[in-house]
Amino acid sequence: MTEPKIFINKLKEDIESSNEIVLKSLSGSIDRLQKAFPRYESFLMEFLQNADDEKSKKFSVHLKDDSLIISNDGNPFSERNIQSLCAVGDSDKLLDNYIGYLGVGFKSVFLISNYVKVSSYPYNFIFSKSVWEKNRFPWQVTPVWEEKFVDEIDNFKTKFQIQIKSASFIKQIQLELTANHINNRILLFLKNIETIAFIDDLSGTKREFTKSLIKETEYYKIWSITEGESIEKWLVIQDEYEVPEDVKKDQITIDWERSEVKVRELAAVFKLDDYSNIISVHKATAHIGVFSFIPIKEVESGLKFLIQADFITNLGRGDIDRDCLWNKWIAIKIFDLITNKCIQIFKTNDKWKCNFTNILYPFDPSTGHTLFIEKILNPLKTYLEKESVFLTEKNEFIKKEEVIWLDADLIDLLSDNDISHLFPNRKVLNRNCSTYLSEYQDKIYPKDYDPFDYDKFGKELFEYKASLNDSEWFNRFYAYLLRKYNKSYFHQYSQPNVKHDSFWNDLASTNKVFILTEDFSLSSPKNSYTNPDNLEIPPLIKKTLKVVNQNLLINPSFEAFKKYLTHTRFIHSNKTECFKKINHQLITNFLLENEALKLTEADWISKNEDEKIKFILVLIPLLNKIKFDDYNFLTLPSKSGTWLNPKGLFLSSEYDPETHHLEKIKDEGFLDLPVEFLSPVFITKSETINKSQLRKFFRNLGVDDREKEKNITERIAILKVLKYELDEGRIARELGGSEKPGYDIESTNGSIKRLIEVKGSRDSKPNIFLTSGEYTTLFNNSDKYYVYVVSEAIKSPIIHIVPGINLLEIDETNVTFDFNKWYPKKLN
Repeated sequence: MTEPKIFINKLKEDIESSNEIVLKSLSGSIDRLQKAFPRYESFLMEFLQNADDEKSKKFSVHLKDDSLIISNDGNPFSERNIQSLCAVGDSDKLLDNYIGYLGVGFKSVFLISNYVKVSSYPYNFIFSKSVWEKNRFPWQVTPVWEEKFVDEIDNFKTKFQIQIKSASFIKQIQLELTANHINNRILLFLKNIETIAFIDDLSGTKREFTKSLIKETEYYKIWSITEGESIEKWLVIQDEYEVPEDVKKDQITIDWERSEVKVRELAAVFKLDDYSNIISVHKATAHIGVFSFIPIKEVESGLKFLIQADFITNLGRGDIDRDCLWNKWIAIKIFDLITNKCIQIFKTNDKWKCNFTNILYPFDPSTGHTLFIEKILNPLKTYLEKESVFLTEKNEFIKKEEVIWLDADLIDLLSDNDISHLFPNRKVLNRNCSTYLSEYQDKIYPKDYDPFDYDKFGKELFEYKASLNDSEWFNRFYAYLLRKYNKSYFHQYSQPNVKHDSFWNDLASTNKVFILTEDFSLSSPKNSYTNPDNLEIPPLIKKTLKVVNQNLLINPSFEAFKKYLTHTRFIHSNKTECFKKINHQLITNFLLENEALKLTEADWISKNEDEKIKFILVLIPLLNKIKFDDYNFLTLPSKSGTWLNPKGLFLSSEYDPETHHLEKIKDEGFLDLPVEFLSPVFITKSETINKSQLRKFFRNLGVDDREKEKNITERIAILKVLKYELDEGRIARELGGSEKPGYDIESTNGSIKRLIEVKGSRDSKPNIFLTSGEYTTLFNNSDKYYVYVVSEAIKSPIIHIVPGINLLEIDETNVTFDFNKWYPKKLN
């Protein structure tokens, strides 16, 4: 080996003695090469990768005042290393074994510095612009021997002392040293470096992160990366792939000096939690990256894990070249690595086999680098949707279309035969699986906390189990409800006590049938009965009187469920009576109901008044079961004692004291039409039916007929206005039907005459509608035309007086033309 100082001086002299034109061309080439780097800070990644190539274990970047010291403990510089450092586009590295290009990448440091000192014993030299007087001299590749070594060599074998040009570059470097720019997981993709330290004296901060091998098998490695108090675990799966001949012969492969490369190693890296489960690397917490052999940093891939490969970059090293054959081959092989190696490893691991599909399924197959979308994301999505990758309860792997996803508690309630019957050709997804099927349509899962939101599945399940006379299963189901939806379950929600009570009250009042009966049919809790006295039930009503199955009643689980369903509340009590006890009166009522539902007109006519009243009271609770058109022969008693068609009756004040004042209005003399009111006998004869139910039932029969009410409303309005005019000292006369010229009442006071059109309404804020005759009269007599609006006519009539001239001033009016008036008699 040549003596170090002599070797450096000889390199310097060789460059100095070059032709002037050659020197200028070389200088220009170096300038352009430097500017090709995408960011000024790119040189840090170059130094890091070159240190790894030289088998460094430690790497340090130390920012001090206006200088940056970069150190490593790898192999010291050799003569060949220095020659590469002083050349342009040359490297001493074998492509099969190295990822960095020292000669090319090192030049990027001169973007931020005009002075770099290199100390790698026994070599000590500088690259300095100030040494040379010529402006176009290639000082960046011309070493100058330096006698004094860099201070504080410590345990490092090679150091670079870099003087920074300006304060703006210092700020950029400070930013680059943060976790947002250089993530500690870069250690995963370095073969030799185990510790990286970033020290910033200017801000007083220090980052140091270290990797340690936790586990190594024939197929994968697990590493931990420690930074401060943070420890992350990573699963690294690697494989080597032989480069095809057509890829080697591609011009871009040749240009990037890959034509002699025989194999390339690829890696897929998955984050592990504290329990060694694989988890997603989310955009929100860290970049998802692809590390190349040169400093492109990280490129977003659209995946939930990391991949590493020797991608070729575009000009400027800022992004991966999406069109070159080399990169397409690598992307295809990454897909192969995932599907042929990673998935096979996952399937054999008890922890990873449950949720790997969730990790492998892309965030969004339409986002990310186009090369990855075409060669990795879309193929991976298709693979996961078509191949057998979903773990069943039986530890088998099946395809997506074979999956049924059940709540874990339901899995325990169903036998294999149950599942085969309910879901032919399907198998239950393993309860521990977390897959990308969260929106999958065949997922049968309770919505929020409703165990019956299973659509067809819930109904079919209960009916199937009832058909098997499987009372034991129903007891287990009730125990499941009681066990799962107790008070502690609702602590996951705000206002847990309210949620709890709402759930159980809804369950008590539901119409869904899940209570097994004595004849192995189904009923809802509110329509189910118990028969503790073993009373004989007439055959006529056995099918309608749903008695709880005896095998349920003797089981403590059902008794506990029944008690909880009907009584256990914290805020809102249960108002629905469930599991009513059968007694003689109940049987009598059921018989009456049965008879009432089969009632004919002839039956009705044959009954006396008391029997009719009793039958009406039986029909009222059946409001939602009967068709009212089938009972148009019914008559009802009026207060006058006459039995009338319901359409000839109005509710009396006893039924609707808040809003129905017709009786009072009639008594006050404001109704001169014949009106009959419904007898209150149904209120006095029933203790269990509330007035709201009574009003709804009778109005469905035809009571409070709206057409009749309209006539009554208009009549009340006329009489109210006549009384008002009299009270005001005017003489009012109602016009007869044959003499109405566009108004209802003439009212005079001496020589002053009012033409009054009366509008009555049951509403509190009614609109005004005028006929064409009324509007014409208004237009021709606006100074004496009035509209008297009587609102709330059947409750508390109020008169509103509107002068006609005010109406004519309203701009926004609607005019309606009757269809029969405008439609032509014959179409041309």
